[in-house]
Amino acid sequence: MWGPGAVRSVSLFGPGFVELAPRSFTQDTDILMTFSSRNQSGLLLSALSHDKQHFMSVQLMSGTLEAELGKVGGATQRAIVVGEFSDGRHHSVILSLSRKVLSIHVDELPVKSILLSPGAVSSLSPSSLFIGGLPSGVESRLPTRIRSLSRSFRGCIQNLALNGVGRSIGSGVVRGGGVRQLPTGGASRRSGVNGDQDLDPTPDPAHLPVAPPTYLSALTPGALTCAAEVEPSYLSSGVQFGSTKHSHMTFSINPSTVKKSLSIRMSFRTWAADGLLLLMSSKNQMDFAVLRLVGGHMVLSADLGKGLASVTSSSLFNDGNWHTVTAEVSRRSVSVSVGRATDSAPIKGNQLDVESRVYVGGLPHTHTARRINVSSSFPGCIRSVTLNNAALDLNKPETQHHITSCFSSDQKGAHFNGTGFAVLVHNGYKVGSDLTVSLEFTTSQSDAVLLGISSAKVDAIGLELVSGQVVFHVNNGAGRVSVRSLGSFLCDGRWHSVTAKKTKHAMSLTVDHRLYNTPNPYPQSTSAETNNPVYVGGHPADVKQNCLTVAAPFRGCLRNIQLAKSHQSHFLDFSSAHLLRGVLPSSCPASNRQTQ
Repeated sequence: MWGPGAVRSVSLFGPGFVELAPRSFTQDTDILMTFSSRNQSGLLLSALSHDKQHFMSVQLMSGTLEAELGKVGGATQRAIVVGEFSDGRHHSVILSLSRKVLSIHVDELPVKSILLSPGAVSSLSPSSLFIGGLPSGVESRLPTRIRSLSRSFRGCIQNLALNGVGRSIGSGVVRGGGVRQLPTGGASRRSGVNGDQDLDPTPDPAHLPVAPPTYLSALTPGALTCAAEVEPSYLSSGVQFGSTKHSHMTFSINPSTVKKSLSIRMSFRTWAADGLLLLMSSKNQMDFAVLRLVGGHMVLSADLGKGLASVTSSSLFNDGNWHTVTAEVSRRSVSVSVGRATDSAPIKGNQLDVESRVYVGGLPHTHTARRINVSSSFPGCIRSVTLNNAALDLNKPETQHHITSCFSSDQKGAHFNGTGFAVLVHNGYKVGSDLTVSLEFTTSQSDAVLLGISSAKVDAIGLELVSGQVVFHVNNGAGRVSVRSLGSFLCDGRWHSVTAKKTKHAMSLTVDHRLYNTPNPYPQSTSAETNNPVYVGGHPADVKQNCLTVAAPFRGCLRNIQLAKSHQSHFLDFSSAHLLRGVLPSSCPASNRQTQ
């Protein structure tokens, strides 16, 4: 973070440069800056190794931006972003160096990446960083095309940061009469210096044509700002079912009260298409009545001992809104009514002979529904149930299992409370050479696990939030390769879409329709050999994850998670997860920031 009074801007309106103290480059180094200029060409930044044999530079060349790395007097490699960057506007630059890849990202344009020669970065241990130009002793050692640029930059360079740490340009040595430094907030303005009429060397930040993007300062410690954490609000009445397959309540009734006729009235809310709402039956299940959702429609099935009768509503109920339904069983018919609309079907028999126990919201694992197709509990909220006008007190069931309170307002997705994780595909998922992971999330966390699949060795993939950005890691066995998003912080409490794609020789990350990619620097290793569970939102402490760098469990909501390869797609359904800890699979709290 830049301290008070730190000099964050330097303006060059003639030959000159700023020299900063040495700072070693690691195998993963990020250099960030913004610049503005109306000159077509000029040197923005350069570094020379201690042995004067290797160099790195970032420069404008005929309006295009280049990053170059190489050996003095030998081969060099360049990443080029084509554009017109000498327009006087502020442009943001992020230069990323890893052991194998050089990447340059300018504004919101796609990232440009190149594979580096072995040892290219480790050889570069710079003696100094030079901003805006070069001293003659260093200039003479660099390639001719770099030397020609060292005295031609005119404009403003600001917000320099190395590995997320802001560098005060005021700590450097200033050389040349055409250099001026300004502390943050400096408002002095000057034009027409040395005949350069269109240059504004020290612009007032309040009047910049294009404000420096928020993500430039976002990578500086202390500058990261996420949305305020908001605790979910809950309904004073109502029960949320569906946290497990056998979530349910039981109530006792007098069986004689429903023999001649049964009227069920329920108020509920759900996004799910299927689930059991209510069931009562005889011990041998010859007589029964069951109310459930099938494909979003309400289905009432009953047998009075002389044959099954069933009616399906014409309306759909899985839209997340509250609905009140009346279902009736008489000696003549079964019917489902919503408002003035009624669907009915005939039934045969004299009376409904059932036991005293009524199941609401699901069935216990000990109950076998031999004649009734019930696959899961009801993934939704029920706030009132009446049988023949007698209310069942949802606050005082006879028994209950894995139920919780209902969010005041909810939306589609699975809610993670920040204490656990979900385990899916427990028998093992094979990542292989090609895989696409897609999901949506909303959170106020800056760092958290999204998804991980890892072998016991090194092969793995990982998707996580780091400093408010999404990072996708892949290890095909030869080493970890990563690609990350850049831009506004994603811990803003809004929904964001993510698609992470791995192929044999490259990987890409798309966040909110913005694409970032990088090549695979290990072309001999193309497949991640896994046959392991999929962990979402976190993982147990004793489970190794080779492609996750953070351990914080996810807090927020996830939805629409899909693993796809070739023409096969695998949707991860939380309601059928092998294990859920701290996860509500079928409901997310909604806020004004979020959209469905």
